[in-house]
Amino acid sequence: MTEQKPRKFTRAEVEGHCNSTSLWIIIENNIYDVTKFQEEHPGGDEALLEFAGKDGSDAFIEVGHSSEARELLKQFLVGELVDSEKSYVKYSDKRTSRRGPNLFVPIAISSVVIIGAFIAYRIYRSANN
Repeated sequence: MTEQKPRKFTRAEVEGHCNSTSLWIIIENNIYDVTKFQEEHPGGDEALLEFAGKDGSDAFIEVGHSSEARELLKQFLVGELVDSEKSYVKYSDKRTSRRGPNLFVPIAISSVVIIGAFIAYRIYRSANN
């Protein structure tokens, strides 16, 4: 028995399924038809409708869905994005990443604030001497 290849869709095709009667969502390059799941979704149908026809990967990950929720999602799989339109790092890749948080921006901002405060202090001090 041969394994069936997943059906491929473009983002434009997914955008056509953007309402409560046909609700598709992209999560990590996979496309899910969650039309029948709207009433059962613990976060309510509004949470799904917000991403109808769109990529909901970030929101799905940020909410912290359980492994049970990920298993449940599999039954709604209708296909995946065409290779040329895939752009999202897979959840599993993010979880196993050894890189720590990106601290460059907070450190840079802190440095600018400290240097600015030092310069302001020096100007204040020289003006009052």
